[in-house]
Amino acid sequence: MTGDLVTARIALGRALVADPDYTFARLLYEAVNCGAEPRSLCATLRAERRARQRQRRRRHPLERRRVLGGQRVRS
Repeated sequence: MTGDLVTARIALGRALVADPDYTFARLLYEAVNCGAEPRSLCATLRAERRARQRQRRRRHPLERRRVLGGQRVRS
């Protein structure tokens, strides 16, 4: 086991102790423990997010969203 894997497991474990409902941390923790490549998981999640954003834009083409101070604001 490399040092990066040990560090990742510790960091992800701590994140889950702090917030057990942190979905992304849980997915990464499972990926690391199963020997899966975390980069492929991240790439898949990014692709899914882009697909959801495209669908949202198709459904509401005139609605634009901005982020101000960490909050979404419709404009």
